Amino acid sequence: MRKVKSAFNSNLVKSLVAFSLSFLTLIISATTFAWLTITEKANTSGIDVSVEDTSQVALVSAYAIKYDGVFGAMVSNLLNEDTIIEMSEYDNIFTDRNIDTPLILRFEVEIEDVEVNDSITITIKANSNYTNNSKTTFTTGDYILNYLSNVMSISAGCGLSIGENNIIDNYNPSIAEEARIIYDGARQRLEELGNIKRYIDYENKTKTDTIQIIMNRSEYEDYLVNNYLIFYIDFNYDKNLIDDFTKNSLSGDGHIIFNQDIEKISFK
Repeated sequence: MRKVKSAFNSNLVKSLVAFSLSFLTLIISATTFAWLTITEKANTSGIDVSVEDTSQVALVSAYAIKYDGVFGAMVSNLLNEDTIIEMSEYDNIFTDRNIDTPLILRFEVEIEDVEVNDSITITIKANSNYTNNSKTTFTTGDYILNYLSNVMSISAGCGLSIGENNIIDNYNPSIAEEARIIYDGARQRLEELGNIKRYIDYENKTKTDTIQIIMNRSEYEDYLVNNYLIFYIDFNYDKNLIDDFTKNSLSGDGHIIFNQDIEKISFK
């Protein structure tokens, strides 16, 4: 059996050493949050995308898909350097306009030995900045700190939901019309699965530094094609957390910079 480690060190995957999730100024006017930017560069601080050496999973491709009201579905290949992705704006007043705010990350992996691999574990790690109570930083006094993880929700899963059917993703993300099908289908599928994770326990106002999503074999085996599997991770604004932040932040002039605090996405 080909070693997973050698696959991870191939030229294709080596170019995805990391992609940096850094933030331009987020402008809050009376109505909207503006954009954040994701850049992919090797040897910079940011989200390190990796496969554990002991894993049966090898990374093959990675794309980011967002929807723009002017240009439609926009795709960025995360294996290319200097990729920049801007999330769609969030309207804090007319919230029904936020249907297209999710950022969908589309990963293709090869499962080395399907008979052995019973599950795929996706771990998304935030910065371990602990308070005296041994909880990841969420607030200071009465104010919510300006970290991305304090206003986001994350979900993951596989399969596209088209109409009333769940199908295998055989589409090409580099084709605009098919990218929109992927974007809509993945978003609908993840909404139906309802497996939404947050770093914040909203009711108790506490925070963890790790989100872990486990896809059991029964959840992904129908979407395997010759040991290859496509799955999605959805980054989206969380309305309750956004509202809570705007009411309890230190900003008094509508000028906010969200600090980068998500460090690693790993597959096992």
